[in-house]
Amino acid sequence: MMFMIIDSLKQIILPKYELSINSSNIENSSIIIKETQKDTKLKTVEITGLFAEHTYGFTLEGNKKDDQPICKYFDSEQKNINKVCDGVIFTQIENKNYIFFCELKSDRLTPSDYLVQYQNSTLFIDYLINILNSFYLQEYKPDYKYLLFHTQTKQNSKARNITQPVRLVGVQTKKNPKNGFELDFYGIYREISKFEAQQGAKIKVNINDILDN
Repeated sequence: MMFMIIDSLKQIILPKYELSINSSNIENSSIIIKETQKDTKLKTVEITGLFAEHTYGFTLEGNKKDDQPICKYFDSEQKNINKVCDGVIFTQIENKNYIFFCELKSDRLTPSDYLVQYQNSTLFIDYLINILNSFYLQEYKPDYKYLLFHTQTKQNSKARNITQPVRLVGVQTKKNPKNGFELDFYGIYREISKFEAQQGAKIKVNINDILDN
């Protein structure tokens, strides 16, 4: 069934928004998400442990390059309704269907900000799944997972070449006090030096390590 899902998604989503998949090892492939904003410390996230033929991803922030809202009917000046997360990954792990909502952040984490991004992205993907089930497939019911990747800059660190390990916080729960939206998500971060913050940091992590944490 996953082959049909991916084939249908490729018919719906424009190719320019697709995320890059490294499939040199088809049973341990990786997908790469890049942050397009210039002033961010976390530039790249690579998620490994994926099966290439069962994986498809695209960016929801692609429209920012085109200076367009996520929906052409929306006013681009509206603050909240156009906020979305950086990438969405459709995949299958041990015969279970998942959709991973991925958001890249730097040091300062504002729950009301990224919760709005997750909420809007969820609404959009709900709509996309309804399209899939109505016109392409039947009974596609994936499990939603939310991944928050971020950095922690060590202010007193001068080391340039010492790469700190990725740390998995596990599932956290946050609630947006403005609208009551509550979400469980996985926290993934890495400590970085000031030098790496200036150059642009990268997080590389296996999807199974995240789910097992």
